[in-house]
Amino acid sequence: AAIRATPPARKEPSAEKAAAPPLEKPTAGDESAELREQGKLEQWFLGLLPDGGFERYLPALRAEFSSLSQIAAAVIEPDPPTTSHLARVDPAVFEALGIRTLGHRLALAKGVVALDAARAAK
Repeated sequence: AAIRATPPARKEPSAEKAAAPPLEKPTAGDESAELREQGKLEQWFLGLLPDGGFERYLPALRAEFSSLSQIAAAVIEPDPPTTSHLARVDPAVFEALGIRTLGHRLALAKGVVALDAARAAK
């Protein structure tokens, strides 16, 4: 009599693997929305100094921020409270963008505080 070998039991995929959603590639619509948001951010940023001067910071802005809401989130409430625009913006923003001059810091700080106030009013 021949002994017949039984095939090994087939493993079922674990529930964890089965439940994991597939990785999604960004769609053209997502990329387009991202580009529009980046464009709004850059237009706002360059408008803070109408006579020019902020163009040199654009590469850092593109690398660090992708939306107006991200930069508006840089507003902090210093302790003690103050009305100084410079004190109300996280100093890390100026460092990340490489903004060292007081005039440029102040122009950005005023813009960020106004942006945050407009966002909060909605």
